[in-house]
Amino acid sequence: MKKYLIYPRNLITDDSSRLDQVLALALSPYTQDEIIWLRTPKEVLAQIHHLHDSQLLLAVHLGKSGLNSMLYQIICILREHDDCLDHCIGGVIVDGCQELYTKETGREIVFTMNRAGCTLPGGSLVEATGSLKNYAIQADNSHLTKQQAYEASACNLVEQIHSFHFTPHKKPKLLCIHANNHFSSNTYAVWEKVKEQLSDFHIEEFNARNGTIQDCTGCPFQMCKHYSEIGSCFYGGAIVEEAYPAVEACDGIIFLAPNYNDAISANLSAFINRLTSLYRKVSFSDKYLFSIIVSGYSGGDIVANQLISGLNMNKKFILPGKFAFFKTANNPGTVFLEESIHDEIKDYANLIRSYLKNQE
Repeated sequence: MKKYLIYPRNLITDDSSRLDQVLALALSPYTQDEIIWLRTPKEVLAQIHHLHDSQLLLAVHLGKSGLNSMLYQIICILREHDDCLDHCIGGVIVDGCQELYTKETGREIVFTMNRAGCTLPGGSLVEATGSLKNYAIQADNSHLTKQQAYEASACNLVEQIHSFHFTPHKKPKLLCIHANNHFSSNTYAVWEKVKEQLSDFHIEEFNARNGTIQDCTGCPFQMCKHYSEIGSCFYGGAIVEEAYPAVEACDGIIFLAPNYNDAISANLSAFINRLTSLYRKVSFSDKYLFSIIVSGYSGGDIVANQLISGLNMNKKFILPGKFAFFKTANNPGTVFLEESIHDEIKDYANLIRSYLKNQE
């Protein structure tokens, strides 16, 4: 596969030496001829029809403002060219000058790349705040300096992009997580139509409604680790008895995430938080993340970004290209008033199938 580095220049500051050093180390396994560098929006636009089917790293240095004007011009280009990153495998590095904006910017880049068709392995974002304090624990656990921990994360991301491969399954196991009312939820209604298209899958559902999930309250690390070793959690309950085994066994997980208040529901948030104990024992790096997001008004992208942060960046689920199905509908049943809805549902079901079953 072709290899691209999109590395927008920062016109406000030239002090990108730290990121330059990290990139030099992370890309050291490859010769200069193996990687196509794109530093400006003009260069990206010139290559826009050649980016598909490639390995793509997007790295950006943020100035003191937390912004990079060339980055946003590049984001505009990617958003205006649908499917330009189809069949790409990608990752993101964001290097900041202060303690804010690195994750926000990284999440926006990941979402944009994903909407353009790019698949991102788990842990798709490597971010570095100005102080590198976000690497303090990782550095201590690995007996490294914070700078070395940052470099190691970047090297690991580049290796993940290089070595990523799709694994097809004869009868994929798809786990649906929801907290919806079956009778009034547009989101659940869409899922039922998607599920009808996936008769060749083994599908399980876990309903997190009605207080079945107690939220994580941050047990000490050693306590959490102890319970994770026996496949449990201090709080026990349905998530340990029913959800943990289902998550461990699945090939893909789909979250039904209606948007009511520009946030995922408290039940789904608690579910994601409680996955931490299982995550310490089981790798999620071979499991795919999908979602159906129906908004009453707007803001589906905000919900999608929360799922990306919690499950791809943090818990390291794979983010397949165009992972989420978006719709806007308010009153029950109105989601089906659009003439194109059934074709779109069929296309989304085929997208799920393409990642879990039909990859060559």
